Amino acid sequence: MSKTIKLCLLIGIPVVILAVAALVLFLPGGLLNSNEEIVNPERPTITLAQYNNVNRGMTYEEVKEVFKSDGLVFQGEQGEEPESAEEAYMVIYVWFGKLDGSTATLTFVGGNLSHKTHVGLT
Repeated sequence: MSKTIKLCLLIGIPVVILAVAALVLFLPGGLLNSNEEIVNPERPTITLAQYNNVNRGMTYEEVKEVFKSDGLVFQGEQGEEPESAEEAYMVIYVWFGKLDGSTATLTFVGGNLSHKTHVGLT
């Protein structure tokens, strides 16, 4: 993996995670504004227990089995392929928790889970 890609991943992933957390916290209905359960019962949700059962190195398909739902693509494209075997590609997915504004953000690099964070999962 080239130094440029490593630097982009090293800086880019934490910046994106912080941006998502800030949006979840400060937008209307965010965690700092609400503790109510979601009003859309059709939206699939995940729990803290499910979140704790996913680990670095798992594939998106393995995570979907644990969460029992697809994630919402936050950055990147589903099915995106690297240009060469040495290039890593990154896709960030978001899943929602039961409380309004609670989320889990998972980053996949090269098809495997590399980083995860959550805000307000119960």
